[in-house]
Amino acid sequence: MQIKSLTGLTKKYSVGIDISDTGVKMIALARQGKQYTVVGFAEGTFGAEAHCDGKMVDSSACGNAIVTVWKKIKQTIPKTLVIATASLSDVHTQMALIQIPASLITEERIREEAGKHIPMHPDTTITSWQIIDTHEEMATVFVITVARDTSDALASALEKAECFPSSIESEAIALARLFGGSEPRVIIDLGATRTLFLLAHHDVPLFTISLPLTGHMLTEAIAKTLRLPLAEAEATKIRCGFDDTACQGALREIIETHLHETVQRIGIGLDEITAKEKPLPKDIVLVGGGAHLKKIDSILAKELGIPVTQGNMWSIVQEPSNFPEHPLAWAVALGLALRDLS
Repeated sequence: MQIKSLTGLTKKYSVGIDISDTGVKMIALARQGKQYTVVGFAEGTFGAEAHCDGKMVDSSACGNAIVTVWKKIKQTIPKTLVIATASLSDVHTQMALIQIPASLITEERIREEAGKHIPMHPDTTITSWQIIDTHEEMATVFVITVARDTSDALASALEKAECFPSSIESEAIALARLFGGSEPRVIIDLGATRTLFLLAHHDVPLFTISLPLTGHMLTEAIAKTLRLPLAEAEATKIRCGFDDTACQGALREIIETHLHETVQRIGIGLDEITAKEKPLPKDIVLVGGGAHLKKIDSILAKELGIPVTQGNMWSIVQEPSNFPEHPLAWAVALGLALRDLS
C-alpha cells in the first residue's frame, strides 16, 4: 500500500505475521524514503496443542487468535489494502541452492535439478524459487518447497481472519533478510519450542539444522529438578539464565546438561560448513526469545571459540520507544515485514 505524504515521499506499509507453536506476533512497518518505522505490533497465544511441531492442529482456535491480533494491527495502519507476509515453520520446508546455465532457466529445468537434492512432488508440495546470482553464464537459484496441506491450513486460518498475505515464506528467509551480511554468518534462533541453526549469506539461507535446546525444554527441566510450578520455573530461567553463579548456583547442573548437547550440535553445524568448502563464519548471532537469557552469548563463545553476540534488531529499522522488553522474540515478524519494503 502506498500513500503520498506532505513531504512528497511515498509511504508504504507492510505487516509481518510470525506464527509459531505458541502463538502469533505481528509487526506493522512503514517506509518513507530510506526510513523504516514500526507503526504497530501485537501478539496473541494459541491454546494448548492448537499448533504443534510447526503445523496447525486446530485451525479454528489458531484462526480466532489471529483474528484478535489482526484487528489490533489494523487500528495502527490506514484502512486500505496492506501488504502482509506470513511465516511458515522450517520444520515443513526443504531448501536447496542449485546452479544451472542462465540461458536454460525454466520451471521444468529448475524442478528437475532441485529434485536431485530435495523432494519435489507436484501433487503434495508447493515450490518457489528465485535467482540470487549470475556468474560466467551460470545462475545460482534458491529453491524452497513446502507440504501443500501445511500451507493450505495456514492460508485457511489467515483467510478466516480476513488477512490475505501477499506471500508466505519460511522463518529462515525472514531471519536471513534481517541479520544476513556481506560475509557468511550463522544465525541461531532460540525459540520456545524449536531452535534453528541457520547459515546465511546476504539475505539467502544456505542451510539449516535443528538444535536440541528450546525455551520450554529448559523451563520444564528447571521445574522438574527444583520441583517448581512451570510459571515459577519460567521466572527463574529469566532471572538466572545461563549465569551459573546466580540463584545460588541452583541451575548449574541443569545448564551444563542441556548446554553440552547444544554445543556439540552447533559444532556439527560448523563442521558441515567447512565440509561444503565454505569459509567458517566470523561470528554467530543469537536471536529469538532465548537470546536474552543471561550469559548465553558469552558461554557459547567460550565453548565454541567463535564470537557470539545478540542480534541487532534495529540496524535497518528505527528502534521504537515502547517496544516489548525482549525484542529478539519478534525477529521473524520484523524480517517478514521487511520483505516487501526492502
